[in-house]
Amino acid sequence: MAMPGAVVAARVILWIKVALVTFALLALWALSDDVREELTPAENRALTLLLVWMLVYACAIAYLAVRMGGRRRWIRIAVIVAESLSGVSGVITLVSGNGNLGHVVAIGLAVTVIACMSGEAKYYFTH
Repeated sequence: MAMPGAVVAARVILWIKVALVTFALLALWALSDDVREELTPAENRALTLLLVWMLVYACAIAYLAVRMGGRRRWIRIAVIVAESLSGVSGVITLVSGNGNLGHVVAIGLAVTVIACMSGEAKYYFTH
């Protein structure tokens, strides 16, 4: 069975998110060397944790995008869970007043991927 268009679209969006997160990770890492000297030890740990989290997230969604062709049910569930967490995180950041246009884009991409994972995608991953 050929991969449905919605699944292909979700896969492309996941790769776009990998690129965006990787770019943000590298930019933040490059800036962190100059900024780290002015931060407290707790803020340094928080920045390091953020960088590690971004790396883990990028690797996880890249892995899921690669595995989508395998048609395993757990892949669809994992994509929905990861994108739900991404969307909720973006909403919390926006509500707290710390958000920006990047968070709005991340929420939109997460909602789009979740929408793509229903309907014909559900059939694709279960049969």
